Amino acid sequence: MKKIVFVTALLMVSKIANAIDVEGLIDDLFVGADGSVGVRLSISYDSVASACPTHNGWAGIRGNTDESKMLKAAIFSAHARKSEVRLTMDGCADTWLNVINMYELK
Repeated sequence: MKKIVFVTALLMVSKIANAIDVEGLIDDLFVGADGSVGVRLSISYDSVASACPTHNGWAGIRGNTDESKMLKAAIFSAHARKSEVRLTMDGCADTWLNVINMYELK
């Protein structure tokens, strides 16, 4: 699982320069018919509100690329195991904070 997260991070490395990290447990999980996956963590996203002023309290991934599928699988796994995660976010994905990678913390 950690290899998948590492590969996803490498694929997204170009976006990391402006990214913001937030850590917490995944409290809520949303899955849309279009392949979108959204999460709400156990902490507030107020500290990253400047990255996406119009966000609605959710962070997530829109689209269905191979890279996003790996990231979504890692999010599902962390949620199922109730692991603490670090989400790296950059900008908006519609009304969500745009998640570009995830680290599973011990």
